[in-house]
Amino acid sequence: IIGVISCPGPLKYCFDRFRLRTDDATGWVYNNFGANLGIVSNVFFSTAIIFFARSQLDCAEPGDVCGRVHGLRPSSLVTVVVTFSGVITAFFMPYIGAIVDYTPKRKPLGILACILFIIIQSTQISISEQTWFAMAVLQAFNGFFYQINELCLTAYLPEIRDQVKEEKVFTWYNSIYTITGTITQVLYLGVVIVFAGIYSWNDGQIGRFGQATA
Repeated sequence: IIGVISCPGPLKYCFDRFRLRTDDATGWVYNNFGANLGIVSNVFFSTAIIFFARSQLDCAEPGDVCGRVHGLRPSSLVTVVVTFSGVITAFFMPYIGAIVDYTPKRKPLGILACILFIIIQSTQISISEQTWFAMAVLQAFNGFFYQINELCLTAYLPEIRDQVKEEKVFTWYNSIYTITGTITQVLYLGVVIVFAGIYSWNDGQIGRFGQATA
């Protein structure tokens, strides 16, 4: 196996079984687990934002006519968050790409983006009627940090291809990447939906649990 460092202590008996030919390839696949959880959790978190915004306006029931909060209708909040995230990503990504391609800071940058992503995900567990707007702002930046992580991750692909050498092996790694991502999302959705059904949670509670689970 090329360039693979064994896991320390008792961890090696579990995780070493799931290591690929190189550390870069292993990290690329493992990163996919966390990234997919973070992305699919947006399904529930976005609904929670709308739920708490409507609650603040006393129009939480279906069919209620809502006014505006912070100058926006609750139904438009997710669109605005996604748009803002896309704008800052489009503006800064060329500079981030230059750092990734032309400096040795690719790995530290990817690690920093992951850390910030995890911190925001953890903070968003506390979403409520009092904090939903701040959490929505954080969500816009979270999308930006996710894109940085994906950019750094994708930059490793040419090197991984050169390291494994065999086209068949690299194709199989791509298949593993897709399969693990899909399985992770399906299992996550199943867990959240089952618990939400058992305890009859509202959209806000589901959003909190979704972030905690991710």
